[in-house]
Amino acid sequence: MPHKDPEARRAYREANREKFAARAKAWREANPEKFAAWQKAYREANSEKIAARDEAYREANPGKIAAKDKAYREANPGKIAARQKAYCADLGDGYVRGMLTQRSRITPKDIPQGRVEVKRLQLLIKRTCDENRK
Repeated sequence: MPHKDPEARRAYREANREKFAARAKAWREANPEKFAAWQKAYREANSEKIAARDEAYREANPGKIAAKDKAYREANPGKIAARQKAYCADLGDGYVRGMLTQRSRITPKDIPQGRVEVKRLQLLIKRTCDENRK
């Protein structure tokens, strides 16, 4: 592999993309703990950059994202409903934090626990009222 010239390195990697992908996949499967630790460290170090990249993609491709989402929902209707029901049944912290950050730039870890408790109570009250109306 040509190590000095960046253009030659890029061309080599492009020509051997499948080989590199297979090697990386084999390593991930052989070392799941190391991979999880690496992934966590990477996300912590690059969370702002990743969020900016994802936001730019969402802004540039709303139609493409909507089409993929619609196709997935049509292909897996029962799977989505079951997952949604199981996810929101217990009103865990993750679900409530997700509700609070749904259309926001704040990350779930930035929300104070007191706000999570208040939102959980609001959701319980709303669900109780909805059930009583039926």
